[in-house]
Amino acid sequence: MRSAIGLASSKNIEGPYKYEDTIIYSDFLDHEAYDENSKVNKYYENTNLKELISKGTIEEVNPAWFTESGLYNTALYPNAIDPNLLYDKEGRLWLIYGSWSGGIFALELDKSSGRPIYPGEDSVTEDGRMVDRYFGTKIAAGYGRSAEGPFAIYDKNSDYYFLFVTYGGLAADGGYQVRVFRSKKIDGPYEDAMANEAVFPETFNQGVGNLTGNTDHMNIGNKIIGNFLFEQKDKEDGTEYEVGYLSPGHNSVYQEEKTGQLFLVFHTRFPNRGEEYELRIHQMFINEDGWPLVAPHRYAGETLKSIDPKEIIGQYMFINHGKDITGSIKKSKTIFLNKDYTISGDFQGEWAFKDDFEIELIIDDEQYKGILLKQWDPSTEEITMTFSALSKEGIEVWGSKTKE
Repeated sequence: MRSAIGLASSKNIEGPYKYEDTIIYSDFLDHEAYDENSKVNKYYENTNLKELISKGTIEEVNPAWFTESGLYNTALYPNAIDPNLLYDKEGRLWLIYGSWSGGIFALELDKSSGRPIYPGEDSVTEDGRMVDRYFGTKIAAGYGRSAEGPFAIYDKNSDYYFLFVTYGGLAADGGYQVRVFRSKKIDGPYEDAMANEAVFPETFNQGVGNLTGNTDHMNIGNKIIGNFLFEQKDKEDGTEYEVGYLSPGHNSVYQEEKTGQLFLVFHTRFPNRGEEYELRIHQMFINEDGWPLVAPHRYAGETLKSIDPKEIIGQYMFINHGKDITGSIKKSKTIFLNKDYTISGDFQGEWAFKDDFEIELIIDDEQYKGILLKQWDPSTEEITMTFSALSKEGIEVWGSKTKE
C-alpha cells in the first residue's frame, strides 16, 4: 500500500498548520513504475530517500527493501501510516507507526523540529530485532499478519511502556480487536503476559501473500477487547436487553494527568447494524500483575471505590474474549459468584475478594486477576457491579451483574 507520513507545524494547536515535509515513505520501488490512471512515479528517487542519501544522512539504498522483482518488501518493512507521538520517560520524542505488512516501528524525532533522527545505517538490537537505516526499530508484528493502529503510552505508576495494537479487519465481520504488550524501554523489546515477543517470528514468513487468511499470530498479545454481546432478560416484565460491539479497535489511550486515570478511545461497529460505527471510551485499570484491563461498559464518570463484599454476590453475564481472530461474536454466558466464594452456572470455580476493589477468579482451573467496578449499564440504564480480569495467558474476561 503506497503511503507516507507528513509533517505540519503551527504555533497554535488549532492551527493554521503549515506543511513542512514528508518524513516517511513506503511501498516505493527500485525502478520507474506507475499505478493505473496515475502519473505518480513510484521509483524511490521520488521520495525523500534521494536527498537523505546525497546528504549522507543514511547509507545507500537498502537492497532488502525490495523483492527479487523490484517490488517493495512488504514482509519486512512497514506501511507508513498510523503515526503515534509520545515522549519517553527521559523526555525524548518518538514516532510509533506502521501496520499490516512489515510491522510496527519506533523512530526517534528531533524535539525542536519534529523531524526523524534516522538511524543512518542498519543494525540489530541486543535481542536481535531489526534496526533499519530509514524506518527505525521494529517493535511488533510483521510478515503480512494483521497488526495496525499502534498506540504507545508510558505509565509512570507501573514504569512500563504499553503498546496497543489492533488485529483483524475493520469490517463488521473482520474481527477487529485490541491487543497489548509492554516493555521497560520505548523501543522494546515488547512482550505479552506469556512472554511472547511482539515482533512476530521469522517462521511467519511462509505464506505472506494471504493477508486476511493468516491468523497464526492469534496467541501473541493480550486480547483485551473484541467482539462481544451481553444478553439479559428481566424476569419481572420479560424485557430483553443486549449491548455489544463488533470489530472494536484502532484505539488511542488517554491518561488524565492529575488522577492517572486511563481511558481506551476506539471506534466500533455493533451487532445487527452493518458497517455503521461510532466512537466509544472505556476506562482502563492496571491489575496486580501490571497489565491493562478494559472496563466492560463505556465510561460514565465511574471511579474505583471500596466495594462491600456483599454487593459482589449474585448472577453475572460473563464474557471470555479468548484469543481468536474471527468475525464471530462472544455471547455472554451466566455465572454466579456465590457467598461461599464458589462460582457456579455455565462455568465452575472459585473467587476471592482482595484489597477494596481487587478480585481473583479461578474458572475451569484458569486464574484471572482483576478489579471490581460499579458501572452504568447502557442497556438497562442502571448502575451494576462489573469485573474485568486477565489470565496469565493474556485472556481478558468480563462480568456484569444482572437481576436474578
